[in-house]
Amino acid sequence: MLAGGALQEDVDVASAGTISVRYAKCEDGWSAEFVVTAAGVEDLEVVHRFTAPTLSDARRLVPPAVAFLRGAEVDPQG
Repeated sequence: MLAGGALQEDVDVASAGTISVRYAKCEDGWSAEFVVTAAGVEDLEVVHRFTAPTLSDARRLVPPAVAFLRGAEVDPQG
C-alpha cells in the first residue's frame, strides 16, 4: 500500500509474528522502519530504521533485523 510517498506493508516474521514496515526512498537507497516490542511488555517498544541499496534488499533484511533486535544470532552472510 502506498501511503504518503512510502510503501507500507505487513511482513510475517517467524520470531515475532506480523510486523508493519514502512519503506521509503532515501538518499542512500531505501529505508525500512518498523517497531519491535517484547511479549508482555506494554510500555516499551523499539523503533528501528535501516537503509539498504534497493527495495528488494530492504524487504529481504527486515526478518533478520527483527530477529537480531529480539536477541537471536544472525548470519552476516545472509
